[in-house]
Amino acid sequence: MNKDLRFCTALVTPYTEKGIDYKNLAYLIDRQLEGGVSSILVNGTTAEPSLLTEEEKWDQIRFVIDYIGGKVPVMVGCGTVSTEKTIENCKKAEDMGADYLLIVTPYYNKTNQDGVAEHYIKIAEKANKPIIMYNVPARTGFDLLPQTVIRLSTYKMISGIKQASPDISRCIEMFPALSESFCLLCGDDCMVLPMMSVGASGLVSVVSNVCPKLVNKVLQNKEPLDFYTLKKMSDLCFCETNPIPVKYIMFKLGLLSEYYLRLPLYSLSAENKAKIDKFLPVIKEQL
Repeated sequence: MNKDLRFCTALVTPYTEKGIDYKNLAYLIDRQLEGGVSSILVNGTTAEPSLLTEEEKWDQIRFVIDYIGGKVPVMVGCGTVSTEKTIENCKKAEDMGADYLLIVTPYYNKTNQDGVAEHYIKIAEKANKPIIMYNVPARTGFDLLPQTVIRLSTYKMISGIKQASPDISRCIEMFPALSESFCLLCGDDCMVLPMMSVGASGLVSVVSNVCPKLVNKVLQNKEPLDFYTLKKMSDLCFCETNPIPVKYIMFKLGLLSEYYLRLPLYSLSAENKAKIDKFLPVIKEQL
């Protein structure tokens, strides 16, 4: 098990109409460090990278790496629809000091299993930092199958996979064939205990943007009552497209200076706001 990746928060991007709010971002990072994270992900799905300009994206990555200053490892989302562009992103992230490179399966340019394998192999041949593959079929329209993961796990620079799929049988099929050094990471808060029961060694969390101490407690103690609260939190954070709900929760709790979204992301529905507002007293107990 890689202890760096036991508990990783996929950071939101706090911004206003003027751009990224770096003062707010520093505060969010401090909360994560105090909450016991073992690593931080910047430029993942939760950070809305497709809605940031190239300048904003790389400025934020640089800020996070510099601000953390080696206190915990930083994972940087580098995946794109293009193999060559992804390699360029990896090189740039490495130069800035990234510790891990998160590579989502190619989206839109949907390939086959051999094509995605070659995609990762070409990136691994150029990489100088460990690669974490990212399988999230609901987002990409592509499903990285267990046999492909097993094949890719033999390559030196491919160190793990963030599995964001509700199909637990995939983990059961993969885990016995993976080496001890290969990290199987849960990419969905509500699946953390089931996935850890079949071999997952860590979690990349969205809920921990709000309650890092709760998530850390669940990972350490696995108490049913704590997991129930985490599951309820996860349901609320994903009641609409991520990160629309989690940013609303953070704003209501005073963790974000503004509840601001860029189109096509749009404000949470009144119905879901009411559900979250009703649960806020419980969330506050976990801060």
